[in-house]
Amino acid sequence: MRSSILTLLAVIALLTATSPGAVAKQRQSRRRPLTASYNPQDLKQYPRTVSKSVAVFDATTGQLLWQVNGNKRCYPASTTKILTGLLFAEATPADTIVRCTNKQIASVGESSLNIKFNESFVAEELLRGFLLKSANDAGVVIAEHVDGSTSKFAARMNDRATKAGATQSHFVNPHGLHHPDHYTTAIDLGRIAIDALKNPRFAKMVEKPSAVIHSSTRPAIKVTSRAKSLYYDRFMGADGIKTGYTRPAGNCFVGSATRDGRRLISVVMGAPESACKETIPILSWAFRRFERQICVPINSQRFVTMPDGRKVSAHTSEMIQRSVDKFASPKSFEERITVLNGLTDVKKGDVVASLDLIESGIVIGQCKLISDSEARATGNVFGPMGWFGGSICLVLVAWQRGRRISRRTSPKSIGSSRR
Repeated sequence: MRSSILTLLAVIALLTATSPGAVAKQRQSRRRPLTASYNPQDLKQYPRTVSKSVAVFDATTGQLLWQVNGNKRCYPASTTKILTGLLFAEATPADTIVRCTNKQIASVGESSLNIKFNESFVAEELLRGFLLKSANDAGVVIAEHVDGSTSKFAARMNDRATKAGATQSHFVNPHGLHHPDHYTTAIDLGRIAIDALKNPRFAKMVEKPSAVIHSSTRPAIKVTSRAKSLYYDRFMGADGIKTGYTRPAGNCFVGSATRDGRRLISVVMGAPESACKETIPILSWAFRRFERQICVPINSQRFVTMPDGRKVSAHTSEMIQRSVDKFASPKSFEERITVLNGLTDVKKGDVVASLDLIESGIVIGQCKLISDSEARATGNVFGPMGWFGGSICLVLVAWQRGRRISRRTSPKSIGSSRR
């Protein structure tokens, strides 16, 4: 009897210990946190991230501020659309009418604008709908409008990515639907995003998370970014850019925010849950950890050496800044002055050169150098009158030489030499 009671108590204890609530608590206690975090009281510590790859940039200078596995090859999913949108903005005027000529457009699949064959959009509205709605069908329409086919457009994408400094990437489609040969890295994607935000049309498209667009057949199409409630509405200064998700890629997000004139970009790839929630603590830390330093003040003087050796006094047209880590020794930078081609005479106020600020081999800032005074080319010191005077001198020299020769060869001079 006693043994039966002990057995019953043991069973009850086991059932209690393994009840659904208890099991859930045990699993939760062992579960790895699924969003990033940082300690606001100790900014020396880097954020703890759970994503496959992360990179943070200063959008103005292009500086890479922090990264974790930043060169790890990842699938970009719909963050691909940043590059597609940039190319569309660069290649197509805003008021262009873009018509869908693909009869199989409905088969593209997943997120879409439900574009129909022969439906048309103004380019600016199609770009906005493409980026905010993350519309895969719009990506095909864009690619076929720009280059006639998605394969030709993919070649354009790879060329443009290389130009942006994204050298470890390869793209095969305009929308990011999974393909094993369609990949990038967090660092490459950040560089592409920096170039995209330099395009005013692109930057305007992603600044707000919602809009209403229209087409030739539909008067009102509401488009809203999936990041609206998770990022735009929660993070001060949020102004872009693009979410992405496929099962192989995981959750991806390229987030931009501007505070006090500083714009930072965070690239999160392969987040196990919300890449937007991962982005917020990372950017919060970055805004606190890094500060702006003025490296070249506006109106500071420089001397420009012209091709003929002249020294021209000039001043900077604007200041150049860079991001500096509060807890690290500042990196050294150098200045490079490039004289404009074809300069001869220089007037006060003329742009004579450009000044580049270079850190770790990367140009992080640039401004114009404006002449403070006039300077004439040494090869043209006397101007038109100088050329005229020089010509007269040459004529006189030739005339005198001719007279001497004629005297030597005259009969009188020959006879006197015989005597």
